[in-house]
Amino acid sequence: MKVTYKTANVMIVVAIPLFLFGCNTMEGAGTDIKEAGKALERSADKNKPSSSPCHSCPRSPSSRPN
Repeated sequence: MKVTYKTANVMIVVAIPLFLFGCNTMEGAGTDIKEAGKALERSADKNKPSSSPCHSCPRSPSSRPN
């Protein structure tokens, strides 16, 4: 298929708005994912166990003295 300058120009003119709409959509998706991550962090912080050690749990090997 022979592509002329006129055909190439038309293809470019048609492609530019498609790329712009695609970028806008990706930006919106990125914002949604970012907000979902923040909600997940808030939920994890809210449900985090207390900082005091669990006395009934066995000690991990890294916390045992040498």
